[in-house]
Amino acid sequence: MRVILLALVAMACGGNGTSECEKLRPLNDVVRQGELSDGQRACLQRRLDDPNDSMRQAVSELLLFDARRRDDGGASWAARAETHVDAFPNDVVTLMRLANFHQRKGPQAAETSMNFARRGLSYLQRNPATTPAEKRAFHDLLKAKAIAAEMLASPDSPKENKERTAQYARDWFTVATAMSLPTDRAIAMCLNTGAVEAYCDGSINELYGSTEGSASE
Repeated sequence: MRVILLALVAMACGGNGTSECEKLRPLNDVVRQGELSDGQRACLQRRLDDPNDSMRQAVSELLLFDARRRDDGGASWAARAETHVDAFPNDVVTLMRLANFHQRKGPQAAETSMNFARRGLSYLQRNPATTPAEKRAFHDLLKAKAIAAEMLASPDSPKENKERTAQYARDWFTVATAMSLPTDRAIAMCLNTGAVEAYCDGSINELYGSTEGSASE
């Protein structure tokens, strides 16, 4: 009897209980307007939990956007975002947003921020950016990584931390220049580590203008 009842419920809900969210396109506007119902949200979650649903990433992105709209503090969004990028590591834009989210917490979260930035950059190294969003994310991930490194390069920090910051800032500067984006902060960050200007602008590879020092990998 219980099996029959469950089958009847499933039929009433649209087979697998996803009739409220069968078509994703109309729900995009619903989410943007902040009008996604609890039933639609639960429906999307059922689709996300179905390993055979070919639209799982799009469903996850929709739920992520919904969480971002509803969560002013960001903690609930961040938790969902971390689960999302574990399942869909190709979403470099969300990895960039996670890096920035943790960066705003200050030095205590700098390593976490840097790790998310590295994950995004690692994916883009294997799969070069093709869309405008991915290309901008590439720049923003480099920026996030450099800023996180700078947080860990206080005056009394190990020399390696400063050298790492110089390298990351130079990488950011190089890409920002190529994309015609602002470079003032990147070059200043690099120079503040004690690196020479010729290193920071990419003219030479010696951090201090000689073989005396070198940027860390």
